[in-house]
Amino acid sequence: GTILLAARGRLTVPALFAFGASQEIDSVYLAGGLVSFKSVLETEIYRQPLASFAWNLSRVVDLPLIAEQSAPRQIHLAGMVDASNNPVSPDQLRSIYASSNVRISSEPAWDEKALGSV
Repeated sequence: GTILLAARGRLTVPALFAFGASQEIDSVYLAGGLVSFKSVLETEIYRQPLASFAWNLSRVVDLPLIAEQSAPRQIHLAGMVDASNNPVSPDQLRSIYASSNVRISSEPAWDEKALGSV
């Protein structure tokens, strides 16, 4: 059977790590989550929970790298936010997540249509 992992908000970071670590998960849908650890490092005043940021892990890996290394398995990013909790535009998100296995939507939907899109 096909396994789709879906997460929103602060659970998107651990979901992406789980997806990267488990070849048994076929695709992942992430809604309204943190765009990258780099965003936290570059932001003086951030509004993301500390649970979304693994200290010192950013020296080794960042979320876009996990996505890239998970190819060809599919990832759908919807309404991702920066460390200040501001929406990241689809164009900016595409420049951060350049791998072909990443699909991008501007709004973080959480319904059957959105979850079936991966």
